[in-house]
Amino acid sequence: MPLGRVRQRATNPADRRAEPRHPAEPAQPAGIQRGVHGEIPGSWRAALADDRIARALDAAYAESHRPWTLHALARVAGMGRTAFTARFRELVGESPFAHLTRWRMDLAATMLRDEPGRTLAEVAAAVGYSDEFAFGAAFRREVGTPPGTYRTLN
Repeated sequence: MPLGRVRQRATNPADRRAEPRHPAEPAQPAGIQRGVHGEIPGSWRAALADDRIARALDAAYAESHRPWTLHALARVAGMGRTAFTARFRELVGESPFAHLTRWRMDLAATMLRDEPGRTLAEVAAAVGYSDEFAFGAAFRREVGTPPGTYRTLN
């Protein structure tokens, strides 16, 4: 689902329910404490309900290949780095770069599984890594297996 539609659904009161932190994660249990606007603190849904954090997520998701810095993400959000990091962590439940890394590795896993003709260097570049070895280390740390093995097993 395009992120714009996700943001639209996030603000629709008729569609408020427990949502995953990230599209690849399981939903949070029902009955969890909700924020003023019905969002679940520590979820990507709560982050999308905050216009500033949502702008940063939109940009990071749309340009996952870009070499993002904390300063650049905070600037997109129209916030200082410290305030951006604190608000992001409060809403999403993890740091901006932990979230961005997980997002990138989810994208990479999808590419490895669905696009077997792509080289590891191409997948690495598509998710923001200029170095195939750095990508491999990050993928192994996040997913638990090297990217080549992941591709073979999936």
